[in-house]
Amino acid sequence: MRKPDITSHFRGGMEELKTADGITLYAHKSILDLGTEPCPDTPWDSFTTSTVERFLEHCYQGDYSPPKPVKLPLATPTSSVVDGDGHADGVFHTAAGRLPHCQSANGLVVAQHGQHFCCSCVAIQDDDTEEDEANKDDDAEGSDTEYGDDDKDDSGSLGHPNGLDYSEVFFAHAELYILSQTQGRSLLTALCLDRLRTALGEAAKAPVRPRFATNLGRLLFYVYEHGNVRLIDDNQAHDLQNLASSYAAMHIEEMKEECSSLMRHGGKMAEDLMKEVADRAINLNSVLKKEAEKREREEREKEQREKEQREKEQREKEQREKEQREKEQREKEQKKREEREQREREEREQREREEREKREEREREEAEKAKK
Repeated sequence: MRKPDITSHFRGGMEELKTADGITLYAHKSILDLGTEPCPDTPWDSFTTSTVERFLEHCYQGDYSPPKPVKLPLATPTSSVVDGDGHADGVFHTAAGRLPHCQSANGLVVAQHGQHFCCSCVAIQDDDTEEDEANKDDDAEGSDTEYGDDDKDDSGSLGHPNGLDYSEVFFAHAELYILSQTQGRSLLTALCLDRLRTALGEAAKAPVRPRFATNLGRLLFYVYEHGNVRLIDDNQAHDLQNLASSYAAMHIEEMKEECSSLMRHGGKMAEDLMKEVADRAINLNSVLKKEAEKREREEREKEQREKEQREKEQREKEQREKEQREKEQREKEQKKREEREQREREEREQREREEREKREEREREEAEKAKK
């Protein structure tokens, strides 16, 4: 990917960007104004530090580095994404979602000491053991690219028999998509959407898919109900929401529990999800109808071929019988001719013999007369 020429922006002033984690980042003001319709009042503190860093990375380098899928231990909770009150059950740790505060559709939720948030805005207790810190350090060291050697094989003794968790990947692309929309960065928006689609496809086709339904359900909840979605209009959110809802509908069988919980929230999310499921059902019905018509057509064609084959075999049989009758008739006529010719030959030979005997008799009589 071609890197942008940013040297002209180095002489401009710097701007402070305070993120949701309370960390302040600095960027050249002129490079922040390069979007088609940048929003000067963007609440940078609505986005995680990692998301703002990826945004700046794209501004300066023309690309960004998403997180990699996470290796899982043996225990993989599979609880539902949202309960009846809109709270997530069995929430897992996500670096992208460790927010000191996070706005949800129900208002501002504030984390207490020792707690953090996942992207579905539910506080959970931190368990900062040495092992967790070591795992976080390992993940940070290998997070430069989205798809590295670790996730090329999700199964087998040499791969990851417990699968890979794509939650970090999903939310990194989704949140950056929203931020890019607020800044009018169409190229980054398209890149985020394309990479999220790729990540969803990779996660969906993996041999082992731990937490896939849960993560997809949380992504769906995030792109419709998270406070950041309110920063962009419906048209800007459409492609992101459509991608999430279409994948949920595509995997509706394994997401029955998650979708049932999500549908209870109503609103646009329920409408879009129901529309995607209905469209998929209609398309499936259309496919089944076409397959049934195809089978009927093939059956008719098969019956027609069998009929034509039977007719052909019947004609061939009749032709063989006709030829056999003609052959027998020829043989019979031939035999009759031969018998007739045999009789005529025998009669002719008989007449010749009788004539010869008469002639010999006359010659003997004439010889006897001559002697006398």
